[in-house]
Amino acid sequence: GLVGVPWLSQSASAPPPQRPTAAFAPPAMSLTLHYFNLRARGEPLQMLMRYAGIPYKMRTVTLEEWRGGEKEKMPPGATGQKQLPVLELADGTMMPESLDIAKHIAGLANPPLLGKD
Repeated sequence: GLVGVPWLSQSASAPPPQRPTAAFAPPAMSLTLHYFNLRARGEPLQMLMRYAGIPYKMRTVTLEEWRGGEKEKMPPGATGQKQLPVLELADGTMMPESLDIAKHIAGLANPPLLGKD
């Protein structure tokens, strides 16, 4: 394994390190992740929320719903295109862009998953 990186130097049979849970209180908010029934861009966001212990709802959008008008309800992303995933915040704000969503989730975690800079 790699020296100085404990989780890489453990054997494959060793259990993975556990995230500290002391003094953790999940946010008292309702988040909804809107995405297709795919394991693409939505899956890492779900994994991040589970790892951080952040409760969320998953709303699966079918292609028929997307083509039938659901797309028009979504905000445009950085490219100007309407696409998924979108994270719906407790106040109804719709946040597009996978990286922005990931950064938001990381900032909600306690302890935060992002550094200060």
